[in-house]
Amino acid sequence: MRILIIAFCAILALGSCKKNEFKFPNGEMKVLKAGNGGATPKEGEYAMAHVAMIEDGKVLDDTRTQSPNPIPIPIPVGIDTAKNTHPVLLALKNMHVGDSAHVTMILTEDQKKQLPPDMKGKEKFNYYIVLSGIKSKAEYDDFMAKENETKMKKMMEGMKVDSTMGVKVVSWIADHKAGKLTNMKKTAGGVTVYTIEEGTGAQAEVGKSVTVDYYGCLMDGKKFDSSFGRGEPATFPLVDGGLIKGWVEGIPTMKVGGKALLIVPSDLGYGAQGNPPQIPANSELCFYVDLKGIK
Repeated sequence: MRILIIAFCAILALGSCKKNEFKFPNGEMKVLKAGNGGATPKEGEYAMAHVAMIEDGKVLDDTRTQSPNPIPIPIPVGIDTAKNTHPVLLALKNMHVGDSAHVTMILTEDQKKQLPPDMKGKEKFNYYIVLSGIKSKAEYDDFMAKENETKMKKMMEGMKVDSTMGVKVVSWIADHKAGKLTNMKKTAGGVTVYTIEEGTGAQAEVGKSVTVDYYGCLMDGKKFDSSFGRGEPATFPLVDGGLIKGWVEGIPTMKVGGKALLIVPSDLGYGAQGNPPQIPANSELCFYVDLKGIK
């Protein structure tokens, strides 16, 4: 019987007998869709992969939606697996170009202790991976050099816009405090939304991915984050757990093409724990948001 099975696999070129489930020391992988039998990453090469983190059916992070023109992230394969047993790394070593897979990471007790407050109680993380290509060390170095050059140009241009935007936001905050800003509405949770420019496109919705340019600061005007300074907008799923609640409430009041100022109360921001060192505890936050797209 065993000889017959081996012969049957040979006839099918091992296509139907290819292993698609793997067990790791702290997780497992299941190939969801096989590619065209492409190469597998080897020692010293870089796996070019898209990775999404999924929890409770919600996408918390996805490299395919982090920018308007997403590119796969390079992951070095030659890491000693005796020291680094992350299931994503182990999964990539068993994938072929074109494969997509579901990877589960079982959290250790130490990892559970390090989880942020809103993720306490989690026992595992789930990832969705697509291996889109493989690069040699030389190809990777050339790829990164070009990427860094492009990013530097965007950052230099963005820094000019960022400086101008900072002045505008400080002025709007002063008008807000003086009661001079108009076109205001409040969400159910208490986010104050000032429409700077009404959008004419689709309405943002919780659960969808949005692309925005934004400028975030404390109510004294001290900036803590800005996509303008990085030279490109940010794309992310509009879901609880991946963002502060103030964004999940405030952005859905906007349409594509719209620009708004969001005043976020502390309990819908970073709360009593803050986000040191830039955001103190119990800080009210201000965000200027330019909604550029929805997926």
